[in-house]
Amino acid sequence: APIAYKHVSTRSFLTDEIIRERSVGPGDEVFITGLFTRLVGPSRNLPIVRMGNIAMMPSEPVPTKLGLIDAYLIEARSIGGLSGSPAFVRETTRLGGIGAFHLMGLMHGHWDVPVEMVNDKAGDIEDQAASQAVNLGIAIVVPAKKIMEVLNRTELVEMRAKADEEHRKTLEPTFDEASATQLSEKTKTKSIDD
Repeated sequence: APIAYKHVSTRSFLTDEIIRERSVGPGDEVFITGLFTRLVGPSRNLPIVRMGNIAMMPSEPVPTKLGLIDAYLIEARSIGGLSGSPAFVRETTRLGGIGAFHLMGLMHGHWDVPVEMVNDKAGDIEDQAASQAVNLGIAIVVPAKKIMEVLNRTELVEMRAKADEEHRKTLEPTFDEASATQLSEKTKTKSIDD
C-alpha cells in the first residue's frame, strides 16, 4: 500500500532570528503529533497530539544520556512513539492574540536528570538508587536549526542535486517521443483546418 505523507516547508522552521524578533520563549504553547503506541490500529495508525509549553531555551548544551546536546526543554510528558515526532510552537503575540506556528524541532524524548547532577540536599531526590535518574516531566526537543544543519551538509546537498537531475531526465521526452508528439500535434491541427 502506498504511504501517505505531507512535508513541512523549511520556511516554517523556527530560527534564531524568529526567536529574537517574535520573542519566542518560555510559556509559548507547544504541540507534538506522533504515534500512540498503546493504540495502534489494525489497518491504519492515528496520531496522538500532546500539548505543553516551552520550559527553557538553554543557551548552552543540555546533559543527556547521549552526552551534551543543543536542545529546547518543554513541559510535556513524552511517551513511547513520540521520539522523532515534529514539535510545533505557537508564538504568543504581544496583544495576546494567536501568533504563527513554527516547526520548533523534533521530539527526542523525556529528559532524565542524570543522577550525578541531582542535588540531594535541595530535596530533589530521596533514597535514589545510583543507577536511576529523575524524570521531571520535561521533554527534549532537538532544534529545527540542527535539522537544517544536517539537511545542508555538502554530501546531502550533492546527493539531492544528483537525484533531482536523474528525476528530471525521466520526465524529459526522448527524441522519438518528442517527434511522435509533434507529428501528432501537426496531424490534429491539419485535420481541424481541413
